[in-house]
Amino acid sequence: MKYGWLVVSLTAFAGSGCFFESDDDLPPPPPPRTGTLVVEWTVDQTTDPEECDQGNASDISIALWYSDGVFAGEFLQDCAAFATSIQLDRDSYYGNAVLLSPGGREQTTMAELGAFDIFGGDELIIPIDFPASSFY
Repeated sequence: MKYGWLVVSLTAFAGSGCFFESDDDLPPPPPPRTGTLVVEWTVDQTTDPEECDQGNASDISIALWYSDGVFAGEFLQDCAAFATSIQLDRDSYYGNAVLLSPGGREQTTMAELGAFDIFGGDELIIPIDFPASSFY
């Protein structure tokens, strides 16, 4: 007899129109606050460290601005690395890069990175080259 009430109770519950809602209806989470800018460079179309030495270039300086003209920062990397990753907030930017001597003097004309957007959670790769003619 005990089991009869259990069956009746379960049948009544199932027929009552009750249902459970899952969390699948929640909006997606916001995108990450930062993304990654990867600047890859070559010297005269090569990644041979001897080209940096030959041009007396020890570092690259990458200067970035927000699209409204506010300075976002300067980022330095060893010339022979030929790539660097920079974490940036979601926003619009523009920038340029120049190779520097061991004493910090500009050794090349500026290479423009152009305007770009970081959306958050993304990785944007911008390649640039410093041709032989760009060295002072």
